[in-house]
Amino acid sequence: MPDLTLIINADSFPIGQGVNPMSVIQGTEHELLVLGSREFLAYFGNVVYRDTLYPESSTEGLHETRWCFVYQPGGDKMFLRSGPAEYNRYT
Repeated sequence: MPDLTLIINADSFPIGQGVNPMSVIQGTEHELLVLGSREFLAYFGNVVYRDTLYPESSTEGLHETRWCFVYQPGGDKMFLRSGPAEYNRYT
């Protein structure tokens, strides 16, 4: 079974079956390149949310979590944290 949890700092959330890196590259010219570590797949994104203590019209209370992981087939972990610091930050 693949690891079905993304961990962001000390927190985590389930990602279900939606992240299946091999399904993206299987049967393409990229498959052998990724398996040979000559290309890589990056999963990145962000979540922006507002504290419930602030009204929607407030410019305060906004928080953001950003993440960037690289798929590593055959490694100890399926995904490794990657990218510059600004790709992996939280406020």
